[in-house]
Amino acid sequence: TIGKVIAFYGLVTGIATPFIARLGERVGPDRWIALTTPVLAISIIGMAFAPSLPLLVAAQLLRALPQSGTQAVLYAHMAEFVPRTLRASVMGLSPLPRNVAMLLAPFTAALASSIALPLVFVLGAAAYVSAFFASFPLRQASNIARATPNDPG
Repeated sequence: TIGKVIAFYGLVTGIATPFIARLGERVGPDRWIALTTPVLAISIIGMAFAPSLPLLVAAQLLRALPQSGTQAVLYAHMAEFVPRTLRASVMGLSPLPRNVAMLLAPFTAALASSIALPLVFVLGAAAYVSAFFASFPLRQASNIARATPNDPG
């Protein structure tokens, strides 16, 4: 059953990514992050406490839609203020937290089975929200960088 939920997530994100990324471009990266962070946090908490499979799927869909285009929006945003000579390195490192999380997921699930699985989801939602607040200095720096271009293009 959980495999079907994950497959559904992959299908939705695969189809929605170009459309959601375009919407994120229109809204603007800073506003997009501000709008999607609470949605992502609420959807993760909803997944933790979903009393039925349909509600779990609904929470996963709520997470899939805004998240599907966020990576594209963030990559485009990074290109605005990262010097050309460092772009590949910075963008190459940007998925590292997600990759580490996927590597640690089985360990976390095994540990959570002896604690409380909803706690893991709540901690994940807390991580989204704290990353949002931690990004304030970075977004301020990006506004400064956009005002003073660092390379000819």
